[in-house]
Amino acid sequence: MTGATDPVRTAAPVVGEGEGGGGGAAAVSGSAIAWTAVFLGVLLLALWQQKQAPQRDFFLAINTWATQLPAAGWSFLTLLGETPVLFALLSPLLLWRPKLFVAVLAAVPLGGALSVALKAWANAPRPATLIDNTLFTIIGPVLNNASFPSGHTLTAFAAAVALVAAGRRRGALTGSQQGARWVRVGGTAVVVLLTSLVGLSRIAVGAHWPVDVLAGAACGGLAGQSGAWLAGRYPAVWQSAVSRFAIGQAMLLTALWLVLRPTDYPLGRAAIALAVVCAVAMVVGQFGSWWRLLRRKQIAK
Repeated sequence: MTGATDPVRTAAPVVGEGEGGGGGAAAVSGSAIAWTAVFLGVLLLALWQQKQAPQRDFFLAINTWATQLPAAGWSFLTLLGETPVLFALLSPLLLWRPKLFVAVLAAVPLGGALSVALKAWANAPRPATLIDNTLFTIIGPVLNNASFPSGHTLTAFAAAVALVAAGRRRGALTGSQQGARWVRVGGTAVVVLLTSLVGLSRIAVGAHWPVDVLAGAACGGLAGQSGAWLAGRYPAVWQSAVSRFAIGQAMLLTALWLVLRPTDYPLGRAAIALAVVCAVAMVVGQFGSWWRLLRRKQIAK
């Protein structure tokens, strides 16, 4: 069926997907290859550094500096690196830029595989195991094992890279598009800043060594690139209104689970509340789109 006659594809129009968002096999751009090489290089550096002596002094210096900011702030930031919280927080993209949200979801397989494999390979102790706990600040639970890499940092970087890579525009921009370009540049800067702060928060709460954060960022970058490629390779996932609706309901269930489950960082519950509000707003928007479509069909009859 063509897009003009397929009710699944026309039920809820996709807004703002622009050029480069269509179907067909996803081409691998030169910049994607270059960034993949950078992330692989950083990961190799982290793998080498992980086998050296623990970065005790560097960890303590960062952890001590972080005490200048309130524990609630670091708790909020570290919760942004939890997969269900981040997914619910980004779920409104299903209404505006569904390709970007699907790119984030598609980063999960590679990101999860890298995290499980490297944690099993390194079997690294956390700072609380090797350093007297009275010498540094611990916010939240005392963790002891599976330090390398940082899963929260991996999740945050995977989402950030997926968003940036999947939202990249190809071709020259006209004068009227320059403003939109700068908006994207500003948005990218904000995403990079928040993502870096999530990684830093894992040291601030006493959960990870700096090298764990470095490895998490590199693995997240690789996972994000894969998610962006998959979203471009299989556009039917985000172009189908039924598919978007199903993903939206899954995000609503995720939000419900976030409300009911206990959290390791109660000082940062504002992050969970914000994520839940975003998921609920997304579902309301979806139902609103379907309702308007039904009304238009009734009027047409």
